[in-house]
This record gives sequence, C-alpha cells and structure tokens, in this order.
Amino acid sequence: MNIKQQMSIEEKIDFLRVIRTKNIGPISFLHLLHTYKTIDRVIQYLETKMHVCSKNTAIAEIKKINDYGAQLVAFSDPEYPSLLRNMRDYPPIICVKGNLDLLSSKKLFSIAGSRACSLQSQVITKKIALEMGEQGYKIVSGLARGIDTIAHQNSINTGTIAVLANGIDHIYPSENKNLYDKIADQGLLLSEVAFGTRPSSHLFPNRNRIIAGMSLGVLVVEAGLKSGSLITAQCAVDNGREVFAIPGCPLDPRSRGTNKLIKQGAILVEFSYDILNSFASFSLKEPKSEYIPDIKQNTLEEGLIDQQLEEKDDKLVGAKDQILKMIGFFPISIELLINKMNLPVRIVKSLLVQLEIEGHIQHLWGNKVALKDKNQTKDFQ
Repeated sequence: MNIKQQMSIEEKIDFLRVIRTKNIGPISFLHLLHTYKTIDRVIQYLETKMHVCSKNTAIAEIKKINDYGAQLVAFSDPEYPSLLRNMRDYPPIICVKGNLDLLSSKKLFSIAGSRACSLQSQVITKKIALEMGEQGYKIVSGLARGIDTIAHQNSINTGTIAVLANGIDHIYPSENKNLYDKIADQGLLLSEVAFGTRPSSHLFPNRNRIIAGMSLGVLVVEAGLKSGSLITAQCAVDNGREVFAIPGCPLDPRSRGTNKLIKQGAILVEFSYDILNSFASFSLKEPKSEYIPDIKQNTLEEGLIDQQLEEKDDKLVGAKDQILKMIGFFPISIELLINKMNLPVRIVKSLLVQLEIEGHIQHLWGNKVALKDKNQTKDFQ
C-alpha cells in the first residue's frame, strides 16, 4: 500500500472492520497489518481468533458518517496529516467534518490548559491564538471547557481543528454546541472513535495524543498537577515535539502543572514571539515515516511467532505468561518489559499484541501497557 495514495472504499470498509473489533487498538492494528501485509489477510487471521466487526456494521457506520456530512480519512490518503502519521500509535483511520485542507497544513500548533481557568489565562490564550493565526498557524485543541474553548473561538477565522474524545456526532460539553457548529462550518472536527460513541474518561488521553501528534508543538497555558494537559505535553515529548508553557503564580494550584513543565525543560512563554522564535530555528520538513508499516517487507519472523504460539511453543507461551505476570493495572513502559525479557524486541512486541487481542492488556499512550480494566469506562452526559 503506497502512502499518499487514495484508499478505496472497499479498503476503508475493511480497515473499519478491524479497528472497530473489540481489543484491537492502533498498535495492534498496525502490527497486524505489518505482519500479514494486506488488510484482508488480517481479517482472515482475526476471524480464527475472535468475532470480527461485520462488513454490514462497517458499511452502516460509513453511511451514518456520510449522511452526517463527515467522511473517513485513512493513513494512506493524501489528506492524512503527515506529522500524525509519524507517531508510533497513529490512528489508522479518522473521521473528519469540515475543511479538509486544514489537515495538510504544515503549521499546526496545539493549545491546551485548564477547564476551570483564570481570567488572566483566558486573556493570554486569546492573544496567542489570534497572533499565531495571523502568522499562518492553525490551532489544534480539544473543544473542552476553558482554555480549549478560548483557543478555538479565537482561531475560527484563521483555521482551527477540534479533536474529539467521542464520536464526531456528539457535542461535549453541550454548551459548546454553537462553537462546534462554527468549527464544522469553518474549521475541522476530528475523531478516531466510532460514530455514535459517547465521551468517556478513557478516551481523553487517546484524544490528547492525537492533539500532540499532529502538531509542531504544544502550548500549555494553565494546568494543575493532575491536568490532562500534562498528558498532552508528555505525548508531545514522546513524539519529539516542542512543549511550551506559560508560568503562573506558585500559590495558584492551576499553575503548578505549567511551572513543573518549565522546570522540566518546557520553553517558557510570555508572548507569541517566544513560540515563533523557537520555530524559526528549524525548517519545516516532512517527518520521517518511521512508524508506517512496511507491508512489502519480509515479515517471516512475525508470522513464525504467531505460528509458534498456535502450536503452543513452550518457550513463547512461557514468555507470554511471564510478561503477563509483570504487568499490573498501573501503566508500565514497554521498554522496561523488553529490558526484563531475554527475547528480541520484535518478539516481545508481538507477544504484547497477542495479549491485547486476547483481552488481557491494553496499549496506552506513552508506549506503555497495563492490564485491561473492565470497569474503566465512564460515560459523560
């Protein structure tokens, strides 16, 4: 499959079938595609393991998406954001509504921050969003209350992308309906989850990784120590993006997260030119497509791993059990697991995919895994 080549509707149906199958996330999807080379072979393999999302279900979702005025963009489509495709766990297919030209912008910049934000942070967010827009930057944020809302409102005219933690048809929070409609008309709405999905707590970190991954850098305006904006910042670091932060009063708990980021090396921002000067120091180049699955590559080793597991190879089955014992509900680094196992990196990653497919673990942002918590989902009204 060639990158920058429009994917056929038949392929998108099959992509949707796989990514909508229970226990299949972006990491497992991309690993399976790399291993089995074509999406139809991936489906054939999965059908021996589990119930795969039906073709009729995928077609029905596409119809709902199209009827809503939205559309699907797959990772090989020319519209797919090049920076996003450079992530290890990029979404194989996204749903978008609005101005698709924004996806191909080379100057995407994200703004994140507190929902219960101070008046001062609202003022500086407005100023920076407007000034960055005047310099040709398109603002990416999450449509949440507070900083996200201010960032979107002040970049509507210059270009804004709202990444959602729910299906593209849901508006959360509900008070942002007018803003949602404006973005759909003048900007772009983006979601990786199924049409009709309600906002849920475990989807927000996934949303944040997309915000960071598709942007050149992330500005955290105001954030407490437990703010989700710090996840966005960490995702930016993990993917080699710049992190910027606005300092705040040390007595205000809403600024402790941003102050901590600055201590850790984030670029201190007082004015928009602090961001612009940082970007001026390097040229905007196409990212290396390091994590695009090379489905023409010889994948004999991965195939043998699956075959050996099927044949109950004692060594690999034992390794699988050993990995499972080391993983708890608290996220653990995959690199740490690899260091603990006396096995090649590729085999450990294949075993982790097997464990995810079986429903034992889940891949998380930041190249981490954890046991799957059956009670993690919390819907928002």
